[in-house]
Amino acid sequence: MNRKEHLEIIREILTIAALFMGGVWAVYQSAMLYKNDIAKLNLQKLQKETNYQPVMDVKVTANSWQARSGERFIEATATVKNVGLLKDTLDLTNKPFRIYPVVFKEGSLPVPTKAWIKADISFPEKTLQSTLLPQAAQSYRLLYKAPKAGLYYVQFKVPLSQKGREQWLLDKTQLKKLNLEWSDGIYVDVKLKE
Repeated sequence: MNRKEHLEIIREILTIAALFMGGVWAVYQSAMLYKNDIAKLNLQKLQKETNYQPVMDVKVTANSWQARSGERFIEATATVKNVGLLKDTLDLTNKPFRIYPVVFKEGSLPVPTKAWIKADISFPEKTLQSTLLPQAAQSYRLLYKAPKAGLYYVQFKVPLSQKGREQWLLDKTQLKKLNLEWSDGIYVDVKLKE
């Protein structure tokens, strides 16, 4: 075999190797595109399933003010909007508003701790169960007399309805064990009279 024949063989081997590598690359790209398409389809499926779950968007706003008598008040509003595609019921029997004075522990990093004030914050009997249609919103108001100046945390939370729990959970045996709820909260600074 002469040099020309050796070069021809090497060129053929390189051509075969290049074709083989191109085929491997094409198969790899096809597999990646397939995985990408499957992932997109799964995401679309999850989004559709989520659309048919009860989804409540809770926003709490609050401010504090002092009356002429010197008493300090926290005024809070919780707005709950049903952003899902199914109606759902809010259960307000467990006093959805909670007020916590914020106390900072000693240490290098201050960490707020919460101890719920046992305030009698309740709603009229007729509003203890509120049904929200899709895209409907309901506001709940609170006026609370603060015992002293300081930082407070105002929270509004309601549990998922039984129907909502059943729709969200795949494992029905977990229904009673999980404490699922819609909630939001905000810090409010109650100041001394200036």
